[in-house]
Formats: sequence, structure tokens, C-alpha cells
Amino acid sequence: MPVHRSVLSAALLSLAPLTARAQSVRGVVVDAGDRPVAGAVVLLLDSVSQVGARTLSNERGELRVSAAQPGSYRIRTLRIGFARSCSR
Repeated sequence: MPVHRSVLSAALLSLAPLTARAQSVRGVVVDAGDRPVAGAVVLLLDSVSQVGARTLSNERGELRVSAAQPGSYRIRTLRIGFARSCSR
């Protein structure tokens, strides 16, 4: 069975760079075919690419991640078998 090399995508990736008071992001990680991706690692990266928070997507691809500090963040998604993806 071939491994899909699709780029992980999600509506949350269009939120690049994020600045918010609540410092929380909710979303759904999906593949190129718009199917949910379970077990994707989702990272909030600060302005110097340090991890501010991390979580895993659930079996429906859903996630919620909250940063401890206010600031601007990018979102990176990682999953074995997929190309990594990062918001701008």
C-alpha cells in the first residue's frame, strides 16, 4: 500500500501568523483529499521557531492547542507518511 505524501492542511493554517488574547487555536487537520488526519502533531512556534505548545489531533482530526504566553505564532503539523506543513 503506497504511503500518501500529501501535505497536511487545515483551515487553521490560513490563520498565519496568529496574534490573539485567548492564545488558543482549534481546528481540524485534513489531508489533500479533505479527509481528517488522526495523530498529527500540531506545534505552535513563536517568532524564533521555539515550540510554545503542542498537541495531537484526535481520531476525527480535531485539535485544540493553547499557548502559555501571548505572542505571534505559526502552526506546524507533522505526521509520519505526510510532508510537514507550516503556516507563514
